Amino acid sequence: MAEGLPERLGIEQLRALARSLRARAVPDPKTAAAVAAALDSVALRRAERIARAQRIHAQLHHGDALRRMARWAVTRF
Repeated sequence: MAEGLPERLGIEQLRALARSLRARAVPDPKTAAAVAAALDSVALRRAERIARAQRIHAQLHHGDALRRMARWAVTRF
């Protein structure tokens, strides 16, 4: 990571920060609620992106296995 830049927060850290903001007594509750909602949204989108990448990886791996089995079957039978 580049020097001076903050570390990127993880999904659980974002969710914990949103919960913390909601639980605090703040001067402007609407702003706190909006920021907490934005943090939850970022956490959700990040989790969806990770899940989508994992699904694609699994599909590609499964496709490779099927191709290898088909190649094996063609040469054996």
